[in-house]
Amino acid sequence: MRVDRVGEKTRVVPRDLMQNKHDRRYVSETIKLPAGSIYLSEINLNREHGRISEPYMPVLRAATPVYDNGGELFGLVVINMDFGRQLDVIKRAQQGIGQSLYVTNSLGSYLVHPNRDKEFGFDLGHDERVQRDFPQLTNLFSPTSHRTIETLLPEDTGDNRVRVFVKIALLRDHPERFVTVGLSQPYDDVIASQSTALANAIGFSLLLIVIGIAAAYAFSGLLVRPIGLVTQRIDDFMHGRETGSLPIERSDEIGMLARAFRDLERQVRSSEENLQGLNRDLEGLVVNRTRELTRFKNTLDLTMDCVLIFSAERLEIFYANQGAVEQVGFPREMLLNMKPFDVMPLLDEVQFRRLLEPMLSGELSFTSFETVHRSKAGVDIPVEVLLQYIAPEGEQARFVAIIRDITERNRIDQMKSDFISTVSHELRTPLTSIRGALGLLVGGAAGDLPKQQYEMVDIAHKNSDRLIHLINDLLDMEKITSGKMEFNNEPQLLMPLVDSAMAESHAYAQQFGVEYQIVSSSSTTRVNVDSDRLRQVLFNLLSNAAKFSAGATRVEIAVIDNGPQVRVAVTDYGGGIPVEFRNQIFEKFTQADASSTRSMGGTGLGLTISKSIIAQMGGTIGFETEVGRGTTFYFELQTV
Repeated sequence: MRVDRVGEKTRVVPRDLMQNKHDRRYVSETIKLPAGSIYLSEINLNREHGRISEPYMPVLRAATPVYDNGGELFGLVVINMDFGRQLDVIKRAQQGIGQSLYVTNSLGSYLVHPNRDKEFGFDLGHDERVQRDFPQLTNLFSPTSHRTIETLLPEDTGDNRVRVFVKIALLRDHPERFVTVGLSQPYDDVIASQSTALANAIGFSLLLIVIGIAAAYAFSGLLVRPIGLVTQRIDDFMHGRETGSLPIERSDEIGMLARAFRDLERQVRSSEENLQGLNRDLEGLVVNRTRELTRFKNTLDLTMDCVLIFSAERLEIFYANQGAVEQVGFPREMLLNMKPFDVMPLLDEVQFRRLLEPMLSGELSFTSFETVHRSKAGVDIPVEVLLQYIAPEGEQARFVAIIRDITERNRIDQMKSDFISTVSHELRTPLTSIRGALGLLVGGAAGDLPKQQYEMVDIAHKNSDRLIHLINDLLDMEKITSGKMEFNNEPQLLMPLVDSAMAESHAYAQQFGVEYQIVSSSSTTRVNVDSDRLRQVLFNLLSNAAKFSAGATRVEIAVIDNGPQVRVAVTDYGGGIPVEFRNQIFEKFTQADASSTRSMGGTGLGLTISKSIIAQMGGTIGFETEVGRGTTFYFELQTV
């Protein structure tokens, strides 16, 4: 809070115009004082925002510290007094006497001098001091000196003048802060009219002493008592004591400061009452929120799945629920000193951080994968991990991992796989015989069949082919899952394999009115592959393209050799793949439209099998699609 006087008006300075004064000496000295002490500054020129104010205004500052109930510094009360008014009083007292006047601060720096250029030199960069002009006065400014008046005769100064200097203490309790007032008169004038001059000199000296005594009492009344009242009131308020009176009746800056503090005191008391009400509401809110957090924590703790929360940067686990403790067998205290990959024997730190990179970069918000947890007892537990990156604003970024033991699920999946494998093997043998017999009948081996009988046998033959294909897909999927699919990779030309697959699927494409067209080829490209498995992939891509061409008459095949890699692309001009199915397209038993499985046949395993086969041969598979324009499936392999 600051109160200023501008002319005859006083005002409270708005908060946004307040200045930082922490580096000023009167602030640094005042904060060292005990409660009740007053610091009195040197008299120097006032500064605003680090610059000397114009017109120049010499000021004297009285400051005292205020401490709170715990003994900590709360603030300062500072009164700035325009000392120019006091200098004007001294100047007027000298008017008409015809002598030269000097006034200095307690350092000897000039406040008033016959040569105006020497005034305020300590602030203006040319520090002029009376001790340098008159070394005989040095003792007057000594901290241990009790002298209050010095007279200098011509033989002391060598300039035919008589000078008298009087020291005037500004406050009785602060003798170290004073001004000196000096009077100078030509020696010849003193000799020419000794009685008058002597009388004037004595009279002026007495006047200076009277001014000094009056000034001491005046400053005491102007500074000490008001600052004491304001400080005491603040101290009482800080310590919760009954407050005394403030000098609010005064019309000057101190009165306005007192009134401003009174208003502030009222606002604080009103705010305290409001704060007490808010505290009661907040306490209720905290109790409710604590209950909610406790319920949430208890829910997580009692969740059967393992839940780990760890920092995004250092990967240190800082929360582990009871499910985590039971899953891996480590006490919670040990888990809180571990990192997630410490219980994942298949992943080291580098591999684990690589899993996190897409989430940290913003490419993904979560990911899931299967791995193994190794318990404290050394038992490997198959688990599925759902990992999510969370970075709330203003909080530490973290990962939440929900980890489920999939031992039972894997057991059931194995049972299903075993069942499917057994059933498929048992079905394939009789189906092969049936297909062979039907093929002979369709081919006329038993003689020509009547038209109606031929059509029925042909339908049965085609459906037996479809069942054999379905069983083969199921068996291939089982082999891939169990890791039993064999590959005989060897270097060979790529284009003959493409031509062979086109020929094999030509009859299938004709059912949909589709022709295959090679738009780009490379006759010299060689790849290291299993020829049967690669033809199987090509057949799957070609038959899918024909099946989903949706009335288009051609499917395009492109073989593009890029040097270290070759891309084989199969493009249809059908309806494209809907957005919602694109992330699932390589999953088992998935087709963009389930109705197509019934109307066009297929198990939804072809792309899953193709992806696994290409991966086993060191390649990658993908697709590009646009709804209403068609789809391109492609795979890339290393050339040899």
